[in-house]
Amino acid sequence: MANPPLDPFAYAERFNPRMQPLPSESTPVDPVTAEIRRQRDRDQHLNIALSPSADAVAKATRIAREAQVAPGVVEGRKDEVQRDLNARRTAELAGQHPSIGKWAAGNPRGAIAAQSYEIIAHIFT
Repeated sequence: MANPPLDPFAYAERFNPRMQPLPSESTPVDPVTAEIRRQRDRDQHLNIALSPSADAVAKATRIAREAQVAPGVVEGRKDEVQRDLNARRTAELAGQHPSIGKWAAGNPRGAIAAQSYEIIAHIFT
């Protein structure tokens, strides 16, 4: 009768198990450890529940990168930073193409159009 093949990992596994055994129900739980675990679980839940959506974080990061500021500066002020960024870009574009500055100065809707930096750039360049 042949012996089963020797498992080289079985011997090592006995002395160094990959997973620690779960505590049994009869093991008494230290009240301090239980309180720490409860606080940690509550903190994790609050972090997940109160964190902004991934889309909002990505938009803030993109705006921060374009404005060359830290993402924390943009948090909660995305629209304000985006308007400032559009105004700077439009001013740079007006400096490169004087016809844009002349058009914006003579057009009462120039301030509204400044919000559409990309469209203005395509029209005048």
